Amino acid sequence: MKTFKITDILEENWSSNAKEELNLQMTQTKAILGAGDMIWNAMQRKGWKQKDLAEKMNVSKGYVSRLLGGMEDLTVSTLARVMAILGEDLVLSIAKQEIKSS
Repeated sequence: MKTFKITDILEENWSSNAKEELNLQMTQTKAILGAGDMIWNAMQRKGWKQKDLAEKMNVSKGYVSRLLGGMEDLTVSTLARVMAILGEDLVLSIAKQEIKSS
């Protein structure tokens, strides 16, 4: 996966491939952070701290921290398991992206 520097973002003459790659990375980041927020909100509703979830999942508190911070790639299976442990169902939806013209 190609990464971008802040100086790249300031460039006006991006190729269409570079723009597509940046959009993909932004979409992935949004989804990963959204999953972390979903877990955090469920923990808050349950009154749990990271150590509580870690104990129930039989993982380290550091792993839970990485999940919440978007530093751990989650599979749908893992996310569903986490939500089940928190007593909630995982509901997925798909929304069409708005295409921005250049």
